[in-house]
Amino acid sequence: MPSLCNLKSLEIELESLQMGLPDILMESMLRKVAAKSLKKAAKLRKAFEEGWRPQLIPNGMVDFLLQNSPTAKLEISSVWD
Repeated sequence: MPSLCNLKSLEIELESLQMGLPDILMESMLRKVAAKSLKKAAKLRKAFEEGWRPQLIPNGMVDFLLQNSPTAKLEISSVWD
């Protein structure tokens, strides 16, 4: 996107997801993995039970936004800080 080539800063504030959405997201991930491998689905279910949660920012999203603005200042904060 040419409009992001002059980006000077990128501020990302993480907020908690709406109630119930993490469960929907986890079930969706489990179904997708289970379609390929029941063993991997079992590992993923165990990770969820141990407290692992999916990333709130998809892999590569920040890099995509900053690709044409390598000198931009990046600040990530959350309501939990």
